[in-house]
Formats: sequence, structure tokens, C-alpha cells
Amino acid sequence: MTHRDETRGDTPCRTHNSAQTDRFNTTHAGSSAHDDADLGRRVIGRLNETVGADRVRRLLGSDDAVRCRDGSIEIRVSDKFSADMVERRLGDEIRRTAAELAPGRDLEIRVRVGNTAHRPAPAPAAPATSTTPKRTDTPRPRPTVPEYIVGAPNRVAFEACRRAACEADGPSLVFIHGACGVGKTHLLRVAASTARRARPDARIRFTSGEQFVSGYVRAIRDGTADAFQRKHRRLDLLVIDDVHVVAGKGGTQQELVRTLSDLQLAGARVILASDAHPRDIAKLHEALGSRFVSGVVAPISRPDEDMVRRLIPALAKRRGLILDPRGHDMLVARVMEDDRATVRDIEGILTQVQAMGNLMDHDRALFLSADHVRRAVEMRAGARPGIRPGPVSIDRIIDTVCAELGVARPDLGGKGRAKKVVLAREIIVHLGKRHTGRSYPELAMDLSRPNHSTVITAHQRFEAKLKNNDPVRVGASFDGCCPGELVGRIERAMGLA
Repeated sequence: MTHRDETRGDTPCRTHNSAQTDRFNTTHAGSSAHDDADLGRRVIGRLNETVGADRVRRLLGSDDAVRCRDGSIEIRVSDKFSADMVERRLGDEIRRTAAELAPGRDLEIRVRVGNTAHRPAPAPAAPATSTTPKRTDTPRPRPTVPEYIVGAPNRVAFEACRRAACEADGPSLVFIHGACGVGKTHLLRVAASTARRARPDARIRFTSGEQFVSGYVRAIRDGTADAFQRKHRRLDLLVIDDVHVVAGKGGTQQELVRTLSDLQLAGARVILASDAHPRDIAKLHEALGSRFVSGVVAPISRPDEDMVRRLIPALAKRRGLILDPRGHDMLVARVMEDDRATVRDIEGILTQVQAMGNLMDHDRALFLSADHVRRAVEMRAGARPGIRPGPVSIDRIIDTVCAELGVARPDLGGKGRAKKVVLAREIIVHLGKRHTGRSYPELAMDLSRPNHSTVITAHQRFEAKLKNNDPVRVGASFDGCCPGELVGRIERAMGLA
């Protein structure tokens, strides 16, 4: 079976999968021109009997897609993706059918890629029930979909959705799951948008579990179940967000099982998103849960530090904001301090920062300093906004560090080299130089150290740790925190950040 791309003329072209294409270059001896006009319709009719009308309609779109002309069976499709699907799923059957219906004829089977009537078959008119305009249960995807930031927490889910949306050999069903606010809906919109760009004529529906449920209930009530089924089953790609909403709704679950079954049998793709893994969704019908796990099940977790560092400037840029490096680091530390923080939380913090910048500078193209960030974070956390506190006393720094790290103050002046005590000395020196302006000899006296050279060494050592940003490992409850995060936590405890 050969391809012709009508956007580039009539020169036959091969698909990327030459092995599959060569398999369909089948010719048959003989010729009979008198029945060319209806041979295409006869091929379609036989395929409807042998393969199933729904599947044929899904892959070919309409009876006009198959014609006999110039000694060949010509199949018209809208794009190369559809051509590949026809080859893989109908090629052998078309070859056999042509041989049976036109024995002795030399018919080459061709696939033409170009403008074609590759559309759903016209639906039978639904019974008139009301003159009230019909409600639609399909939310309109945003005209433009922002860039999706990919990192370790979402890479598997992103790749699965991309392949399902764009690649002929991609997974037929993808089920992504994760907590609220981690970016599931955004990923679904990216997948739908990508599929539309790759296949402009593809039939794509983006909906939610709640809309599927309400639409099905309304269809049963109004006697329009057939129309509901056509709307959801004659597709190239079905995307459902929050699919867990159907759990516990018996009739809707059965309808969704049948919908997924028909779509997959017809070669369509399905991408679903839920707040939980299929096995953890309460009151989920066994058959539906089995269908969910039959595809690629991919989690999306909360963003890690690397992803947060890339998300913050990307989200800020979309708002026309520019963060200075210290403000950026302060936001990163604030987000990472909360192990429940999600992408939505980051957006919320940036909204607060943007509002603070507008209030302070009245500048639409905002450059946001660390002071903007600090004040915004204070307001978001419920702290009383105001002027930055004056210099803090070294005694307060020592007491706070000891309390946060679980170190006894007398241990600071001893000869002990316990990792936690050494870290406490380093942080006290760092904060002392940063917030009090005290000299090294003064800090040595504050820590009851015999000479200030050890204090200088401690400061240099901790500055290197801040630069490398390696997680702290001292056998304490805060192990795993980066030095900057730990300092940020202590500064917040003192009202300095």
C-alpha cells in the first residue's frame, strides 16, 4: 500500500515504516472498468460485515474514503498518522476484500494523504424534545497552552501522554494520577493541544468526569443516549480529567467501560487523570478499574527542588515578572520548606508577590526584589507585614539555632566535634556576620571559642556548603534539608525572612 501526499503533489511516498508499507503493495491480475463506480462502496460494505461498522467508520471516517479509480483502490485520509493506522489495522482486510470482490483484476491499493472527507458519519437526527438551546458538556480548552515544565516528578506521565497523542505506536490508554495541584489538568491540555497540532482533522474531546456523569444522566433522562454515545465513541482521542468522579455511579461506570472498549477496539486513544491510583479509588467498578490499569499508569508527584527552581522563573515570566536571584532563592526555600507544596501553591505565592510588587512600585513590568518576596511571604503566611526588623542580637541567634537544631548551648564552647554541634557553630557564625555585623573575634567570644581562627574556618566551611547546596546529614530530624533551607527556616523563626 503506497501513500500519496496531496499537499506535495501526486508523487507516491512511503511512510516511515517501510516494512509495513511494502506488505500492502499487493496487485491482482486482470481488469474490469465497468464496476469501478461502486467497487469502493462494495469494499466498505464488506468491511462493515467482517471488521465492524463502528471500527471502519472510526478508521476511515465515511464511505467516500474508499474509491476505485485508474486501476487502483484509493483510500483517502487526512494525515499520515491516519494512513499509518489504516495500514496497521485494516490493510490486510482491505487486500483480501479487494481480491474477493474483484477477482482477476490488477488493483493496487493506495492511501492518499490530503484534504478528504475524513469526518464522523452524519448522526441520525435526534428526536425533537425542546427548542431550548442544548448545553454542551465539553469545556473549551484554552486557546494557547502554556509550556509544560518537565522534571523527574512528571517525566513518565508527560512522555506517555505525548506518545499517546502523537505517535502511531503510542499507548492506547494512559492513566495519570497525583495529588491536587501537581499539574494533571495542564498536562491533559498540553496532550490535547499537541494532538490537534499533529492532526488538525482529528476528532478530539476534552471533558471532565463530572461532565461525563451529568451528560450521561441528562441523555438517559431526555432519551438521547445514542447521541451521547456517538459523541464520545466516534473520536480519535478522548481526554477525561478527574475521572475518579464516576466512582459509585453504577450506570455511568458501565457506560464508561463500554465507551473505552469501543474506542480502543477502533484504534482510538484515551488519556485519563485522577487524584488516585485506580486501585485506590473507592467504589470503582471492578471492570472499570481493570480497564484503567490495562494501559500506562503514571504518577505525577509534587515538584522536587530542581523542578521548583525552573517552575518559579517560568511561572513568573508568564505574569511579566522578573525575580532577582535572592528573591528567587527565597521563594525556593519557602516552597521546599512545605513538603506538601504543589505547583498550585507556587502560583499562589507568585500571585501574592505580584500583588505586593504592584502595591509597592505601581510598575506593570515588575522587577521583584527579595524585599518584595519577603513581604509577600509574610502576608501569605499571616505574619504582620511591616518594616524589616532592626539588627538582631547574637544571643537571640544562638538561642534560636540551638532550639531549631536541638543543641545545648554549653556544647557550643566545648571541645566536642559532634556533627550537629559543628553545624550549629557554623550557622551561628554565618547568621552573626549576616545580621549583626560582629567581628570574628567577637563571635569567637560569643561561642566561648579559644581563638577566632576557628570561627573564620567555620564561616568559610559553611559558605562552601551553601554554594554546593548538598543535603545536610548530621543524624538529626532535619537531615535531607539543604543548608540554604535550614538557614531560611531559622531566619523565619526569628522574623528575619
